[in-house]
Amino acid sequence: MKVAGIIAEYDPFHRGHAYHLAQTRRATGADFVVIALAGDFVQRGGPAMFGQSLRSRMALSCGADLVISLPYPFSCASARDYASRAVAQFAAMECMDFLSFGCEIPAAYPSDKTGGTESEACRSGVSAETEAEAYRSAERDDIEDPSGSQVSADVSHRRPDSRLLSDLRRAAHILTAEPEAFRAALKAGLRQGLTFPAAQQEALLAADPGLASLNLSSPNLILGLEYLKALEASGAGIEPVLIPRVGAGHDQAAAPAGPETCGTAEAVYSETIACGPPEAPSSATEASDPSGFLSASAIRAMLREDRSISDAAAAAVPEAVLPLLEDALCRKYSVSPDDLLLPLLLRLSGLSREDLEGVFDLPPALAARIAKSDKTAGSFSAYAQSLKTRDITEARVRRALVHALLETSENDMALYKDPSALYVRVLGFRKSAAPLLARLKETCTVPLITSPAQALSAQGEEALPPAAAALLRAELAAAERYRTLQLVRAGGGASDDLKPWLRRPLVILDA
Repeated sequence: MKVAGIIAEYDPFHRGHAYHLAQTRRATGADFVVIALAGDFVQRGGPAMFGQSLRSRMALSCGADLVISLPYPFSCASARDYASRAVAQFAAMECMDFLSFGCEIPAAYPSDKTGGTESEACRSGVSAETEAEAYRSAERDDIEDPSGSQVSADVSHRRPDSRLLSDLRRAAHILTAEPEAFRAALKAGLRQGLTFPAAQQEALLAADPGLASLNLSSPNLILGLEYLKALEASGAGIEPVLIPRVGAGHDQAAAPAGPETCGTAEAVYSETIACGPPEAPSSATEASDPSGFLSASAIRAMLREDRSISDAAAAAVPEAVLPLLEDALCRKYSVSPDDLLLPLLLRLSGLSREDLEGVFDLPPALAARIAKSDKTAGSFSAYAQSLKTRDITEARVRRALVHALLETSENDMALYKDPSALYVRVLGFRKSAAPLLARLKETCTVPLITSPAQALSAQGEEALPPAAAALLRAELAAAERYRTLQLVRAGGGASDDLKPWLRRPLVILDA
């Protein structure tokens, strides 16, 4: 049994996500694909447009086999915390073989002369098993040995995505091990007045001159690098798989002009998924022009502006997702960042600067700016923009504001990061995944939760460790706040037909 994992947000699930799922199965030969799905408050800083339960149903309806929760506050944290928790969950399951993520291929990694790209290989008619083994063999051609030396410096024969993954793995190893050459160069760069990212880039080159093509200021590489660092630190033996991402970047409606046009570094969150032609294109245009696909950000913008599903938005999502979106919008089930504004400003008005400095990931400089800020902003985004600085990105400001609203402190997060706080919470599965669930019950080394209420009420040996119980309560409290936002959005009360959406039972789909 081969099992692949994907860490994602799916807000909403679109054709690029379906493509990534299909390509993950092709590249790995996986029998099952598990999704670690971000909670209701997400890494870009704010609420997801659609709740976690609905997004779980979208994923299962479009090819995922099992969906587990990446809980708040990790789902609304820095790339490092986000990636490390999701990878730790996969590692604790002890049945995961691969972690698949998508990434644009920078211009410094041109296609080889033979044109051996992922999409071409998939269209060539080779079997999934043959292609998967060829893919993995190519990736092993240029991996470091335990001493840190390069096994093979000649990678000219390999695909650009395989070469990029090799470079990312080498960079992850250096950033994790921090050899003397790296540390010395980093200190020197910082003394010279370089920004930390620039100094880190110089230090990587000092430690490994072969990484000259790897530009870590390119935002689409940052989260992938954090996945690889977390995988190396875990020692779980989960093999990374990079699926080339084409078409629109996550902040764009059309294909990017180049690797530097895909948004800010902090904006690269869980949507590290490939955008490309769907498994079964619904039109000749889709099949011939994958660059025309919309990103999740573009789809959200269209849905908010139109307050309905336009033809363009409908064409960007799989058929199985369309009725789910229509139903959610009809019930006013979606949530906007601006829905946070009033409760946030009320919360901030009661906090002193000292209180703010205790909030998770809220630095003293930002606490001072919030304390002095004019709390009459017209939108959540406008307020966040008024607080950002050269050293504090808007995405970090937005996440800090969410943590202030949800009363998450630095002390809380220290507890949640304790190894004893780790658990795996199942959100949904397909009945055909029964063999995977049976294996997971045998192999999982941390609490496996299908009913939060039962997990929190368990006694004796079945009781959750205190740190895990605290994190689960925080996750449920965040979900309850999100439900409150939904209720307000729906008009102040839950009608009988809305209540089933809000109860969030385990999502189980027929095979």
